[in-house]
Amino acid sequence: MDEMKVKEHAEAHGQAIETGDLQRAGSDVADEFQPHLREVMSHMPRPVTSAELVGVDPAGDDEYFSTIRYSGDDKTTTLKARWAERENRPMIVDIQVVE
Repeated sequence: MDEMKVKEHAEAHGQAIETGDLQRAGSDVADEFQPHLREVMSHMPRPVTSAELVGVDPAGDDEYFSTIRYSGDDKTTTLKARWAERENRPMIVDIQVVE
């Protein structure tokens, strides 16, 4: 798994959230993190009007962090997701609310 591949998946993930395609966005999340999505989503603006990939950084052991800023009419939320290879592609295995 390389940084460019993670960047492509992270950008597509942010775009899926922005356009309201939660099924597509959810497919990027590994099974082990699915039970935690409701808590993360409670911090998101409603609706999300823009998603900006701030960066992708190495997280060690062939994993990467993506930082995406989601904006809406009432607030902005930045999420830091850890990506690892699952099912032969990058998938989100953890997400933290940064702000």
